[in-house]
Amino acid sequence: METEVYRRLESIHSDTRLAAHRLAAIEKEDLQSVFEIVETLEGLGAELATKQIGAKEIAQLDELLAEQEKALAHGDLKKWSVLDNEFHHLIIKFANNRHLSGIIDSFTDQTHRARLYTIKHRPIPHHSVIEHRAVVKCMEANDPNAARVVMESHRRRSRQEILEA
Repeated sequence: METEVYRRLESIHSDTRLAAHRLAAIEKEDLQSVFEIVETLEGLGAELATKQIGAKEIAQLDELLAEQEKALAHGDLKKWSVLDNEFHHLIIKFANNRHLSGIIDSFTDQTHRARLYTIKHRPIPHHSVIEHRAVVKCMEANDPNAARVVMESHRRRSRQEILEA
């Protein structure tokens, strides 16, 4: 009787592991798709924002980047992640396109959770801050195409880090 119980428990445990493995693979595929969409849409957002922002908005982004650097200097990855989310949100807000904002917002929870879940398994995100600065410099130079390309490149690199973590 006791061996039968153990055999059933082992079977349940094995089935659970297999189901979890399949679920993780599906989630990874879903995340891949979500990040590909967000990558393109945030590039568009950076392009649109560049056409509309001024010195005030650039100063806001610069201040946010200084806070990101401070969070990294203190080893506060959770705070950095919140500030990273805020940076991306601000750029989309500055694009002033409610449809674009709505579509990106529908994916924000998934991408933010993926970043938080993997943050300790990835390199310290110094590259992200450098890339964020590059996006802001393109915006400051009033080069919408460059802002788009740099944002898409940033999202592509961070997607790879997250999916490999």
